[in-house]
Amino acid sequence: MTNHSGRGLSKFEIAALIAFILTIMAFIWSFLTLRNDVLRRLYELYL
Repeated sequence: MTNHSGRGLSKFEIAALIAFILTIMAFIWSFLTLRNDVLRRLYELYL
């Protein structure tokens, strides 16, 4: 990808990067929360 300004990132690239990072963080957070919920239900099921 080439920048029009030649230095740094354009606003669109920064926005895309932030959106990408937030999407990955949300995916990891939901995965961990879901896994904890599943483990808790299994834990309650077997005890």
